[in-house]
Amino acid sequence: MPASSRPFRSALIRDEGSTRSAPPSTPMSLSADGWMQVASFIICGWLLLGFSAALCQLAETRAAPAWAPVVFGVMGFGLIAAGAFQIDPTTARLTLHGELHYVASFVIAGSLGLAALLAWRDLRHLGRNPALASYCLATGFVVVTLFTASLLAPSVASPGLLERLALLAGSAWVVVYAQRLRRTLSVNRHEFERNLVAA
Repeated sequence: MPASSRPFRSALIRDEGSTRSAPPSTPMSLSADGWMQVASFIICGWLLLGFSAALCQLAETRAAPAWAPVVFGVMGFGLIAAGAFQIDPTTARLTLHGELHYVASFVIAGSLGLAALLAWRDLRHLGRNPALASYCLATGFVVVTLFTASLLAPSVASPGLLERLALLAGSAWVVVYAQRLRRTLSVNRHEFERNLVAA
């Protein structure tokens, strides 16, 4: 399961040099090698959709929270849309596909922040692993704060840099979440299999 989020992180790091308030695919997706950036986002999106499909089965047996398949699925669709709708060049007028690219960036950042905050709520309710709960809460606030700052205060710092930091923090959290879920299933494998058969 963690493999579903590793390409996501690499796709965010691959782009460099954008100063426009836009998702982190700006210059490379418009260059001669831009197909690699586009393919990265689309592949990452499909991998997250696969992760979401697996979570659906886990949610039926209560091995994963009910919100997880929906939120990670939305995240996957956001990445696919970010790859399918390229951003406009910095000097060009904003077009429909450029606007859709912006919408996709909101979807990605919003779903990342929401997933981390929902995981924090679940951990706090169960009273388990306070360190991980704090990490989830911090990630949710960092993603939302940095992404919002990139839109509202572009003169403070490079908007592209703030967005990359937000998405990097969020994608790192996805890896941790998937790893934790994998360990939980390994420990409770027999119970999960019994619940799966019963379902």
